[in-house]
Amino acid sequence: MIKVLFMDIDGVLNSEDWLRRRGAGEPGRMADPEYMAERALDPVAVWLVSNIVARTGCKVVLSSTWRVDGIGRVQKLLNRVGAKFELYDATPDCAQQVGSLFIGAERGAEIQEWLAKHPETERFAIVDDSDDIGPLKDHLVRTSHDRGLTLRETSLLIKALGEAHAD
Repeated sequence: MIKVLFMDIDGVLNSEDWLRRRGAGEPGRMADPEYMAERALDPVAVWLVSNIVARTGCKVVLSSTWRVDGIGRVQKLLNRVGAKFELYDATPDCAQQVGSLFIGAERGAEIQEWLAKHPETERFAIVDDSDDIGPLKDHLVRTSHDRGLTLRETSLLIKALGEAHAD
């Protein structure tokens, strides 16, 4: 049995406040997507997720749209800012193509699809700055896009997932 933290990135591991404090960056490197992605991750928020994982023993499943770049690339960026956890998996992309348009699925539907394929999930929590998760709202710890993940949400997530038992 496993515990799972479904994690968004924008509004969780970064925020408007973080991006303002970081400033514009080095001229000439702004077109480098790796440089910009790395600057977008707040090391304090990444440390908070590392703390959640250490205290609860949960697995982290990426539910962010960043997953389309592959979890290996996202893991590399997380490692650069001090992550002490490994991404376990990512939710499926349930977007549908209608003609030339892509219609995104509700994040909750993608999480439900992942859960259906992983019956070994004992407990789960969702950290996101959006509430497009449908019937899974009882599992949501919502962050603010302005502030991102804070100690308050971290405490709520640890409580929702439960402290890991020492063997």
